[in-house]
Amino acid sequence: MSEIIKVEADAVLKIKEFTIVNDCFQYKSNEEIGVIWGALIICHLLTAVILTIFETIKDRIIQFFIMQIEFKSVITCPECNFQKEETMPTNACQFFYTCEKCDTLLKPKKGDCCVFCSYGSVACPPIQEGNQNSCCN
Repeated sequence: MSEIIKVEADAVLKIKEFTIVNDCFQYKSNEEIGVIWGALIICHLLTAVILTIFETIKDRIIQFFIMQIEFKSVITCPECNFQKEETMPTNACQFFYTCEKCDTLLKPKKGDCCVFCSYGSVACPPIQEGNQNSCCN
C-alpha cells in the first residue's frame, strides 16, 4: 500500500518538477531560479518525511481498519478454576454463565459489561471493536 502512495507521490513531484523547470526558463534572474530550485528540494524532503511517518504508523492504521475480532473465549470459574472455551454471542451481551463443574452462577464484575469481560480470556466482540456505546452498556 505504501509503495503505491510512494509511486504516486513521485509521479506528482516529477510533474511539478517539470513545470518548475519550464517556468525557470522564463525568469531572467539567477536568484529567482535559485528560489524555485530551493522550493523543489523542500518538496522532495517533505515527501520523504511524510513517507517515513506513514511507514512508521502503517501497521497501526492497517490494524485499526482491518481488525481481527475473536469470537472464542475461555471462561475461568472463580470458585473452582474450571475452564471452558465458549463462543461469544455477536448480537448480545451475556450477563450470566453457569459453571459446568460447580454450578456457580457467574455475573459480570462491577465495571464490566458481561461475563466474558470479567472471567474470559478475551473481551466480548463489542469491546474488542472499541464500541463503548454497545449493547453492553
